[in-house]
Amino acid sequence: MHNLKERKNEMETLRILWLNHRDPKHPQAGGSEVHLWEVSKRLALYGHEVTILSEKFKGASEHEKLNDVNIYRAGGKVSVYPHAFLRYLRRFKGKCDLVVDDIAHAVPWFTPLYVKKPIVAIVHHVHHEILDLELPFPLSRFARIAEQSIPNIYRDASFITVSESTKNELVKMRIPPEKVRVTHLGIDHDCYKPDWENKSSFPFVLCLGRIKRYKNIDHVIEAMNLVAKEVPDVKFIIAGKGDEDVAKSLEGLIRDLCLGSIIEFRKDVSEEEKVRLLQEAWICVTASRKEGWGITAIEAAACGTPTIAYDVEGLRDSIKNGETGLLAPYGDTKCLANLTIRIITDSSLRNRLSKNAANWSKRFSWDETAKQTLELFMAAAHS
Repeated sequence: MHNLKERKNEMETLRILWLNHRDPKHPQAGGSEVHLWEVSKRLALYGHEVTILSEKFKGASEHEKLNDVNIYRAGGKVSVYPHAFLRYLRRFKGKCDLVVDDIAHAVPWFTPLYVKKPIVAIVHHVHHEILDLELPFPLSRFARIAEQSIPNIYRDASFITVSESTKNELVKMRIPPEKVRVTHLGIDHDCYKPDWENKSSFPFVLCLGRIKRYKNIDHVIEAMNLVAKEVPDVKFIIAGKGDEDVAKSLEGLIRDLCLGSIIEFRKDVSEEEKVRLLQEAWICVTASRKEGWGITAIEAAACGTPTIAYDVEGLRDSIKNGETGLLAPYGDTKCLANLTIRIITDSSLRNRLSKNAANWSKRFSWDETAKQTLELFMAAAHS
């Protein structure tokens, strides 16, 4: 980040208020929080005043400062909305130049109803039918209505999204394309990098990410059941935490298919172990219904590991089919299995995809993401 430091005093300082449900320390922090933190700490290094407002969680302080970024926490999953409204009126009104409305979890903050400053909305992916999978009725219905209200309520806002797929979905929602800028997520190349000498000596397939219904990890397990019949020495690790009821269902499926000898379920994985698993794996497999971008596929690529996934929004952006990984038609678990077997048994293909993936990942960096984001913030602040 040395270039950011060199430019610290070369530009006007912005006072940025960034609303996100979770801050980087939240136990359920995911890809959107990685984006929030990697960009916000770089903007602070530029010399801008960055404040994050998010929900409070057990053991967290109401205020702390990390890397010159102020973090305020208030309320819970739902009550954070009125808290954000009140905190803005009491503490931040007139004391910020720009409000970042991070719509990471479908329900927007509705800031245009009470904020008169410029607003930049960040949409990581459009949820639509995923809400019916993840939320009980009538919460799912409310969340879908809230998400559908975005074009009308945010008609004067600028938008940032993380892939062309998500931009296309926003345009289908009647958001003018000229208002949406695609800024890809970055990668920490000091952390995520190949370790060719320590690739697993046996076929090792990894499924990494949060345990959620829409991730369709049961599809991956069913595919691995087919793979094991053709590749008896294959080993498979599911790594990640999330919804406990989903995890229990997956564990039941593993028992029913008698796959306990080849599948290991690791719910708590440290950042160091995550990188090591990505470096050792021969292949990553994901069966998500959709993603905003598919940051795990880029993290895997940076470690020299190709990804097999469904050909869906986000993943078709982060994976170059036939070059850095392979894509299967949505819902076709047999195809997932066949592609996995193909890569395992064809070392030439595997090596080519691995090298291509590592090179592809070099296009993405958090410094560049922060630079592009700041350009939009500056433009919005002066519009």
